[in-house]
Amino acid sequence: MLNPYARRRLQAALRRARNQAGLPAAGAAGETPLAPAAGDHTLVPERADDYRSPDTGAVLKTIANPHPAMRTWQHHELVLPELCPASHNPGPGSWLKISYRSQTRFLEVFSLGAYLQSFVGHRLVRDVEQLTQVLARDCAKALGHDVELEGCFVLPALGQTVRTRVRAGGAARTMPV
Repeated sequence: MLNPYARRRLQAALRRARNQAGLPAAGAAGETPLAPAAGDHTLVPERADDYRSPDTGAVLKTIANPHPAMRTWQHHELVLPELCPASHNPGPGSWLKISYRSQTRFLEVFSLGAYLQSFVGHRLVRDVEQLTQVLARDCAKALGHDVELEGCFVLPALGQTVRTRVRAGGAARTMPV
């Protein structure tokens, strides 16, 4: 179960995704805020084996690779929002790149965006190195195989840019209780 803060963040991310896709607002026609509209291809239904982050409670979903015999490399490039309301870090121009060779699953892009948003203002994951490690760990566990994550963090108040690269293994996938 998501805590109220994470649930509000997830609902806001879903509203943004719906608006960007030109879909009607959730709540129309008796729909609950977290339930997709009938025939809505932008939201993947929840599955029992969806990965839930132990740090934020956000769900990180995967979708099936329709052709697992084909060697497929996936790269997700995400623009980072301001994660810390106090320091305003990271600044504009910050990004993450998640790379992996897909075996049976791909990261689902809408839940990936909501998952990333769940770290805005997070009280425990405070530094960029830890954020990179946590995201790599969670993506690897969700997929069940190795993932490489690279982050570029612009820190304007310090006059620095920090790049961090992490490789995480997903072979020992365990589901949080």
